[in-house]
Amino acid sequence: MNYHHQLQLLSDILMNQHDEHYGTHDEYRQVERLANALLQNPSVNGELREILNNIRNFATEHDIDGQQGNFIPSDLSNWVQQIQNSNQSGPGMGNAGNLNM
Repeated sequence: MNYHHQLQLLSDILMNQHDEHYGTHDEYRQVERLANALLQNPSVNGELREILNNIRNFATEHDIDGQQGNFIPSDLSNWVQQIQNSNQSGPGMGNAGNLNM
């Protein structure tokens, strides 16, 4: 799975959690794995790294019984928007509109 597919999958899972107001154990684990994989990519810029760290922490903190739906939906939608913006200008997409790359 390439960089752009990873970002798209991460966005899809976060939007599903946003829409359902809940995340399953498997979703939180997948979010954490995707964030970790992307953080290992040297092409990921500093701004996106910060977002991915926040998402990884979110997944770790909420993958606990009673916490799966205890989150602020606007955080998820903001992260999705930032991911989508970076995915349009990330590695392999040229420098147009690139975020600090």
